[in-house]
Amino acid sequence: VAAAAGSIPPWQDVHAALCMGSPAWSDRDRVACAFTAVRAMTRLSRFRLLGHVMAEKFENALRPACLLVQQIEPSYAELVVHVDDGGQSEDDEAGPAQLVAQLMELLQAMLPSQPLKALLKGRVRSLLQLLVPFMRVTEAQARSWRDDPNEFLAHEEDERVQGCAVRLSGEYLLGELLGGMKRETGRVVAALSSELLERGESGRGAGDARAWKLTELGFLILGAAVGGLSVKALQRSEFMPMVPTALAKAAQLCGDRAVPDLLRARAFALLRKLGDVVCNSAVGDVPAMLEASAAGLGAEEPLVVRVAACRSFCRFVTAVRNKALCDRLLLERGVLASLGSLMRGADEELLHLTLESLCIIVRQCPETIVSGADSLSALILEIWRKSLADPMVSLQVLDLVSCACAMDIRMQRALEEGLLPAIAADLRQGADPHIASSAVQLYSVLLKRTQVPFEPAVWGIVGPLISVATSSDESGLLENVCDVLVCLVERSPNQVIENGFLVSVLRCVEHLLDPSLDDNACCFAGPLLSLLLSKFGKLLPADVVVGLLRVVVQRLVRAQLPYLKQELLVVVARLLCEDLVG
Repeated sequence: VAAAAGSIPPWQDVHAALCMGSPAWSDRDRVACAFTAVRAMTRLSRFRLLGHVMAEKFENALRPACLLVQQIEPSYAELVVHVDDGGQSEDDEAGPAQLVAQLMELLQAMLPSQPLKALLKGRVRSLLQLLVPFMRVTEAQARSWRDDPNEFLAHEEDERVQGCAVRLSGEYLLGELLGGMKRETGRVVAALSSELLERGESGRGAGDARAWKLTELGFLILGAAVGGLSVKALQRSEFMPMVPTALAKAAQLCGDRAVPDLLRARAFALLRKLGDVVCNSAVGDVPAMLEASAAGLGAEEPLVVRVAACRSFCRFVTAVRNKALCDRLLLERGVLASLGSLMRGADEELLHLTLESLCIIVRQCPETIVSGADSLSALILEIWRKSLADPMVSLQVLDLVSCACAMDIRMQRALEEGLLPAIAADLRQGADPHIASSAVQLYSVLLKRTQVPFEPAVWGIVGPLISVATSSDESGLLENVCDVLVCLVERSPNQVIENGFLVSVLRCVEHLLDPSLDDNACCFAGPLLSLLLSKFGKLLPADVVVGLLRVVVQRLVRAQLPYLKQELLVVVARLLCEDLVG
């Protein structure tokens, strides 16, 4: 550490020189050199043991870097914020956007080091006043979000997406400052947010077509600052005095179609982030928030507005218990129909959002959903077909089916009527193993929720399922089949006997234990066979028991996976220790 500390001051002189630049350098060269210096400073700042050495001359480079950023802000606004440059500014490694984002990262790196953190005390306001204007949405970002709401959703979830480096870096910086310098930063952010909202609305009132970006930025930094706070923490914070005004303004902008799309979307996003405050402190305003969100979900609204309104609606619908209101919004105002149309055309992030939203609505308003259960079944089947190649979406569809079946018996029956014929069609002989495996997963969800004894339509899938399983060596399919057979035996063992399926199930187990199969394909054969022996062991003839023992031991000899060996040893022990045939 001592050797490294001795070499730091000379390098800091180099960093300061690079940030100060020379009158002979071009603007591009000045930005590129300053970026190189700030990046090097960021890396060094992460070594906390060097903090006391670096602090002595740190400002020699930080001050000119900040001055350069201040000088480039007007041109950045004119050439990037207010003009669609196709995202070139974000991609340009020597451009001003990279310098600003790197400076934000440097400030974050300073916070864990006490000597460097001390340099920031009393200067948070000036630093944020310098950097926050760069967080305005650019025309390239606005176009991208209008064209593809998936990009907007990705940014809302704090994912690194192209064209948003400065905004995301700014949000991260706000979060770190609020964590490390809470009181000073809280006052500054509250004041900045209020100032931006005032300037933005004054500018819009005066006819400034660009002023909406200031309002949007005010909502953004307010939401970023309060989004993670509990209601009590927010009520004690510096932000609470401005929250009612911000909520009122956001609610007004949400319903104004003359307002730019992205400002309305940001207003809905703020309503969602402040949802806890509304539901706890202004519960009487919840119906109005729901009404505004339902209107924003309309099919005639811009897609990015519908996406933000959808998230807002799902936040506030969890706070109401008024069936009449739910009926009116979901059915008469067309929220369900709008959500369905949004889902049918969705992919990626938007598809995940719509499925999650529908699941929330089903939980909150099951009686309302029952009236459209047939439509819901058709929609789920359509999305399930569409998402076969996407395992994450498929899991969400299964969650939605499970949730819907659990909420109301009428909904469960409607889903069975709509989905079972499709499942049977996908389990025909010669079907694609991946499609068949997905059908078995969907059948498993229905099976776990349906009433016992199983209806003929439900039981009618068992035969084709066993036939597909005994002719397949696909590990995923066979694992899912084991899950289904375990559920059948556990929930309705009498029907297995009454319908004469015990022999078929045992033959399926024999196939699962075939030595030629991959270990992964028969991992769950052991638990299934143990269950069969516990339920039906007394009914099995001695020669069948001996045959099972032989098959299990042969499979055990060839097994490689520890889990498979363990499960098969359990079966062998049960066969040897129990008097199964009396």
